[in-house]
Amino acid sequence: MRRPSSRSSHSWVSVAVAVPMFLVGITAIGFAHGKALNTGEIRVPTKWFPGYALNAASSAERPEVKSFWRAPDGSTYIGTRLGLFRTRPGGEIDSVRGLANIDIKALAVAGPTGPLIAATREGVYRVDGGQATTLLAGDVHGVAVHGGALVATHRKRGVLRSDDMGARWIPEPGVADAAKRIPLPPPAETVTLSRLIFDIHTGSAFVGATYDWIWWDVLGGILAFLVATGVYLWWAARRRLARERAAALPVRPRGAPVPTPVAPPGVLPGFAAVGSPSLDRATR
Repeated sequence: MRRPSSRSSHSWVSVAVAVPMFLVGITAIGFAHGKALNTGEIRVPTKWFPGYALNAASSAERPEVKSFWRAPDGSTYIGTRLGLFRTRPGGEIDSVRGLANIDIKALAVAGPTGPLIAATREGVYRVDGGQATTLLAGDVHGVAVHGGALVATHRKRGVLRSDDMGARWIPEPGVADAAKRIPLPPPAETVTLSRLIFDIHTGSAFVGATYDWIWWDVLGGILAFLVATGVYLWWAARRRLARERAAALPVRPRGAPVPTPVAPPGVLPGFAAVGSPSLDRATR
């Protein structure tokens, strides 16, 4: 049996590695333009990606508690990145319907007995018992109650206020203008080594955080281009080699009998003579 050469092994390993490298290049571009493409609010199925199931089954991926509230009836609501959970006085725990697998960023209470208001990456929700109802859509950083009104910090729309428990939202007066007058901090003179490594990796150490998308686009595009052209060159070389081998084979007329190999004098049929090409190839 012919052993694979180091060149052949290198080629096959390169092709196998090309797939994850190509994905890294393409996703780098998608990561750089996530805000423009609104990828943070687009839901996609995960059944084709086994890593999510592995994370769910791993004890190391247990969700950390980000917020909680204890209701007057003794129930405890726990906000995590995997949703909002309710622990009953008897010890039973269940997931609040409508908030499964949604990152809970903050909780607020509209009154002494509720209702409970949750700020998430998907919006603001009102929680009544084990059911959640949408009050405001979009990525919300936090929510609070001020003077009987709900106040939410929306990623795109800024600070919003609702005086009717989420039926209508309006911009909070004066907040946007005050935010524009906040003075910008001076450039940092020193950073931690871990921050410097991260900034070099993302390119913000060279082009700044505002233009780091250029870094991602250039590197991601180059990586995807090199992978695509490398796979094409490998395929073209194998195709050319196959054509050359096919051209080197003798052409037998259609219907002609297949010639029977004749052993050299002094050599038994089925055995190769010493110094013959077949024996040389077998002993290499």
